[in-house]
Amino acid sequence: MLTRKAYVEFVVEKREPEPILLNLNQIIKKEAEIIKDGKRLEEIDIKFSVRRYRGQQTAEAYIDICNLARQDMEYLTSYMGYAGEKSKRKRIILYAGYEETGVNFLFDGDIIEALPTSPPDIWLRCKAIVSFYDNQSTINVAYENITIQDLGLKIANILNLKLDFRIETNKTIKAFNYDGGKTNILNELNAIDEKIVGYEEFGKLIIDDKDKKLKTKNVMKVSKDTGMIGMPEIGPQKIIVKTFLNNNFKLGNELLLESMMIPSANGTYYSYYLEHNGHLRGNEWYTTLYCHRFKT
Repeated sequence: MLTRKAYVEFVVEKREPEPILLNLNQIIKKEAEIIKDGKRLEEIDIKFSVRRYRGQQTAEAYIDICNLARQDMEYLTSYMGYAGEKSKRKRIILYAGYEETGVNFLFDGDIIEALPTSPPDIWLRCKAIVSFYDNQSTINVAYENITIQDLGLKIANILNLKLDFRIETNKTIKAFNYDGGKTNILNELNAIDEKIVGYEEFGKLIIDDKDKKLKTKNVMKVSKDTGMIGMPEIGPQKIIVKTFLNNNFKLGNELLLESMMIPSANGTYYSYYLEHNGHLRGNEWYTTLYCHRFKT
């Protein structure tokens, strides 16, 4: 039986002078702990739900931390809450995994809410969105006779991302104009061609075919031997698969499903939406994949 392990970091960034950092490291074996500036806080629980979309939305996360000391709760709700200090960027970074196999990075986003619940067990509930802080500044761009790849590179530079260009057809666009928040430029990118999709994932701007085609034999197997939980859920346009928490799954992953209970569902799919859900003292500790079958 693998031992769950996770930690979160809260980071406050100022443009000038040097960034101010507040680290809350939570390393869990049987009892969770948060370490803040060398101070150990006992009896801590954590829940999280990380959601990633292969489309027009950037990733978001809901991260709840239980029974913080009063001074820490007051600090985080007043200083980390987005509305309190709009001139500063408040980030929350989540890592989770297993003590035996390692803890992986799951999420890095900007806090837009940090609110406590009512007693007896007081949870600090944080909601965060990737690049939310950057989207508060507006941009105005206009390009003519530009290829999709070159446009993707310019947008990636605007968003401080690396471009991962995966489509085979690199057509030229007569004009591209955008005036608005930085992150919302992805909506405009996705509107130029119904056959492509652009999205952020782990520091990259990925531009891919909307209807993916199988391009490699290096697919990830999903079966009971690799951590699949129960049976896949089959819908008319999708299939939903749940596995033990696994950050190796990415949007657009090529997945080989092997189900002994529903062999008719077996085949090769790609994920268009995924969730990582965990509760250190509860039952949740899994990844849920929403998938389409590859077109033949």
